[in-house]
Amino acid sequence: MMKMKYLFRIVSAVLIVPLVIVLAYRFGVNYHFGMNYGLFASYGIKLTESEFDGYIIDCFDVNAHTGNILICCEGMMSIKTVEIYTSEGSFQYGYTFLDPGSIAAEWEGDNVIIYSVRGGYGTVVDREGNTIEVRSEIGDSYLNQEVCADDKTVGGTKYRLRHSKLVRFAPDGSEITVFDRSGRRTLFDLSIAVYFIVLFTVAIIWIARVWRKNLQKMAEG
Repeated sequence: MMKMKYLFRIVSAVLIVPLVIVLAYRFGVNYHFGMNYGLFASYGIKLTESEFDGYIIDCFDVNAHTGNILICCEGMMSIKTVEIYTSEGSFQYGYTFLDPGSIAAEWEGDNVIIYSVRGGYGTVVDREGNTIEVRSEIGDSYLNQEVCADDKTVGGTKYRLRHSKLVRFAPDGSEITVFDRSGRRTLFDLSIAVYFIVLFTVAIIWIARVWRKNLQKMAEG
């Protein structure tokens, strides 16, 4: 009986502790050892030649001069990437870093500005991954309405992002799929849902055990 009790506590801790960490990152913990995570993420950007095609797409932009497409992607455990592709969808290069909040990105010439939304910073990086400039006090309205817009028109061509699926509209109005990671988003969301269901079930079992124990004590008393 004692072994079962300790096992139950261990399982509960394994489920609850990661949840507390995730919620803290997502809903208000911006500082760690006195350093703002948005600023820290800006200086943690690294160039990568590997494609992270398993990540869901949160944001995109199209270079008006080259036609290259960048997509902002979100993975597990605060891993973020900005990936660069040709207009035909061939991977070129990317940037990877950690950020507990939302990110966005856009082209500035041949450079890329990567925004840490929660931190309010924008980091300009070049093709080699060098930090050119760090900008502060980025307005939320600009990020939400311009950078993170789901519908964009570049060079007369309209693009639309819906549920991790990016399409380009042909002159006749038909849709051409550029990227489709909608299935991965569903899997990502489903894994979170399953986690909360398991956590809720454990909590109910624990409450029932405590309630039954209290009833037994009342009956014996």
